[in-house]
Amino acid sequence: MVQLPTVAEGDTRDAVTATPLDDYELIDFGNGRKLERWGRYVVDRPDRLATGEPADRHWQADWVFHAGLGRESCWDAADKDLPGEWPVALQGVTVLCRPDHTGRVGVHGRDMAKAVEW
Repeated sequence: MVQLPTVAEGDTRDAVTATPLDDYELIDFGNGRKLERWGRYVVDRPDRLATGEPADRHWQADWVFHAGLGRESCWDAADKDLPGEWPVALQGVTVLCRPDHTGRVGVHGRDMAKAVEW
């Protein structure tokens, strides 16, 4: 099982969070969003726990998720040729990342059973 690093409520930007972890990196967070690197691709998506101001206000991501209010949620891709899924190595296991309709991309504990040997 892969355990991704988490930031406790009491932690601040002055504390160090151990990323990157193999092909995953938490790059920045704040204003209800987080910027992550999953393998070769950078993803900007909502996270209600991402409080405070981001370190950088000018994020550039390959994929940006827009949660829908009164419309469907959607992903915007920076390039029309971005793949719909891609392999990512985490603690010796290769899994497929794919943007889904809820704003998720990567690995969650219950998803580890779906790990794919690439």
